[in-house]
Order: sequence, then C-alpha cells, then structure tokens
Amino acid sequence: LVNGLLSSTQSVEYKSDFSCALKLLGDIYSFGASLPPDIFKDENGSASNDDDDSNTMMAACSKAQISFVSKGEEAYRRAVNMIQEKIDAEHKEGDDEDNDSELVIAAAMYDVGSNLLWQARLLCASLGEGSGGGTKTTTMSLAENSNEVKSLFQRSIDA
Repeated sequence: LVNGLLSSTQSVEYKSDFSCALKLLGDIYSFGASLPPDIFKDENGSASNDDDDSNTMMAACSKAQISFVSKGEEAYRRAVNMIQEKIDAEHKEGDDEDNDSELVIAAAMYDVGSNLLWQARLLCASLGEGSGGGTKTTTMSLAENSNEVKSLFQRSIDA
C-alpha cells in the first residue's frame, strides 16, 4: 500500500482519494524524528563496547533515521500534488464553492516545511550540535559550514 501510494506510476484518479492517507503516512515518517536514533539500528547490528564501533553504529543509525524521516517529505509532497490536482479539476468544472482550498494547501505545505526542519535538526544532531560533548558548534554555524544543512533549512523556509 505504501509503495502504491508513493508510486508515481499509478493513475491520479485511483490515488486522488488517498491524499489524507498520504498526509497521515507523512505524519508517521515525521514522528520518527522524535524517536532515539538507535531505534533505527540495522537488524543485524550488534551493540559493542568499542567506542569506534559504537560511534560508527550511531552515525549509521542517525543516517537511517534521517532517511526514514525524509520519506515523510515525499508523502506530504504527493498529498499536496493530489490536493492541487483535485482543486484544479474542480476549477475547470466551474465548481468554486470550496473557499478553503488555499488553506488546505497552506496546511499541507506547513507539514512539508516542518518535515524538512526535522531533517535539518537531525542532521545537525548527527554532526555534533547538542551532543553535550563540550562542542562549540551551533545550528547556525553548521548551516554555514554544511551545504546539506543549509539546503534543508532553506527548503523548509521555502515550503
């Protein structure tokens, strides 16, 4: 079902009733940002007392968490596209009774922006921001020094 909803090969008519399901799917993926990174540990991964192995495992977990959360952005964007296509079709048919269409699009784009912000925060955390290790790194300095963080912040603002 998830692959079918996110697949662009299915017809829009089939999926047009699933924009709410995609929004909820995006919420589930975005919720992953509030979980600890080790939840995303590889099934074959094993805990180790070696600091190097532990750091490598945490980096992999953080990367997997960011990847999981980024799927929420895709789900939200698909939902926005479906809603926009539905609104466009209604306008073509002359059915302009729904005055809340701009509000619905704005709310959906808020979800996209929030997801992008979560991705940026997770990336900052994986790069050392807020690690409690005495680092002098701030979110803003990471945005200045990391193109990926800067891009996520900018995309969040643009959404």
